[in-house]
Amino acid sequence: MELKTITFSKNSAVAKNARQIYESNFPESERTPWNDFFVGEFVGATKTAYLLDGRVVGLAIYFKENDLIYLIWLAVDKAMQHQGIGSKILQTLHKENASCGIALNIENPEKPNASDKDVRKKRENFYVKNGFHPSGIVFDCFNEEWTPVCLGQVDIKRYMQIESTFYPDTHNIRKIKK
Repeated sequence: MELKTITFSKNSAVAKNARQIYESNFPESERTPWNDFFVGEFVGATKTAYLLDGRVVGLAIYFKENDLIYLIWLAVDKAMQHQGIGSKILQTLHKENASCGIALNIENPEKPNASDKDVRKKRENFYVKNGFHPSGIVFDCFNEEWTPVCLGQVDIKRYMQIESTFYPDTHNIRKIKK
């Protein structure tokens, strides 16, 4: 499977399809409004669509700062999920940025009393299967517990500084108790 990557802007040909994928994959309460990705602090974010046979099948929105990729959003068209596309997107992103570590946040799969524990665990397993490792910390933001997962070398303190810049509600950063 060969994915074609296209960096897109707000009014590019693939943006409409990328937006549909984004909005169908994340609940409104967790989404950054689409137009915000093209103004303010998100202007510097790379917005990449991934195409298979000319069709947009996924997207990644991330910041690159020196040797760190801060992956904000990764989504695959729901009709194309469970076909290896998400893994291929991560492989492509890592290959194109081989000297960088990659980090992103997932909902804490160990959160006590989480109603969606199975979904959280599946998400964690997906990233672990793709070479990511748990960061060993958890934090609160937007009334949720999050934990970063990392691929390659990631300075987690620097990552959390970046996280706090984009999401000032980030607080209560703590080590995960084993």
